[in-house]
Amino acid sequence: MKTNETIEIIRLLLEADQEKSTLYVKDVYDSLPLHTAVRYNASVEVIQLLLENDMHIKNDNGNNNNNNQNSSTAAVVVKNTLYTEGLHGQYPLTVACRSGNVSSQVLQILLDYDSNNSSSSSKQTIFHKDKTGRLPIHIFMLRNTCSKSLQVLLESMLVGRILNVGLDIWKYQMKAIMIHSMTSTTVYERDFMTRDKLDIICTQFELLYEKCIVLELVVWKISCVIGIIELMTINNNSANDDNNNHDSNNDVSSKSASILTSSSSSLSLNDIITETDVVPVVYAYKTNRRIVSGSEIIVPNILSFLEGEPIINIVQTFQSYGYFDNYYY
Repeated sequence: MKTNETIEIIRLLLEADQEKSTLYVKDVYDSLPLHTAVRYNASVEVIQLLLENDMHIKNDNGNNNNNNQNSSTAAVVVKNTLYTEGLHGQYPLTVACRSGNVSSQVLQILLDYDSNNSSSSSKQTIFHKDKTGRLPIHIFMLRNTCSKSLQVLLESMLVGRILNVGLDIWKYQMKAIMIHSMTSTTVYERDFMTRDKLDIICTQFELLYEKCIVLELVVWKISCVIGIIELMTINNNSANDDNNNHDSNNDVSSKSASILTSSSSSLSLNDIITETDVVPVVYAYKTNRRIVSGSEIIVPNILSFLEGEPIINIVQTFQSYGYFDNYYY
């Protein structure tokens, strides 16, 4: 499958299949041609040829139009084989990770096509679980010893993702998918060395996640302090104008606002919180400051400078433990 003759034969077969229907036919092992190609370590040229021809043209009216790609109506290109489950419910990316010492170039091209097709501009197959609940990186750690291929997988999971999907989705993916799916309490792993490798990866992911939470809290606390100063400034400017023009209000909002903005009292934020009748308003105030603090912009931009550190630490730790037989492939 790595010879030029084989590539030419596959090209001729695809050219003869105008509708490219053979790309979607599974064999007795529930595998598409793409599954089979990555399982047997086909060359990058073969993988790219299969992906380039994996085009399902759909018109605006929803009808399929594989024969006429120059239709006047707008069309979208959907790559289906990347997201088709094969044996054990595995996507082609997972099958490639299962093949043993898969080429980093093959992994990269599978992830590149995934990224180009994704509506969120981020790779989705990297988070697909097979029927046993394992992620591609889990399957990879069972059989592979190539640091370059591992780096490709880790980069697809971390690098640039928080800026693409946003803070809330990134936190969900980190905690509920990546970390949770690789912990010993979620998926049992009988191979102790693989379990050790997964624990090393989880530790680095958890550290990055904790940095995110700390950054959020710092940004929010600063926002609360700034907000209180702004309220106090506004109160000082308007105190002389309407101090005697309004009747005293005894409701919670009025008392809370006076405590929050009063320059005559030297109450700290902690003192304010101890006022039982002010707690509801303080809670609403702090919630509002969380919304307007700008953490969804500030934190992703700061964290994007740190997302490469876990990858470096993981690779270096594996190398120091002798887990890698070859460093580049």
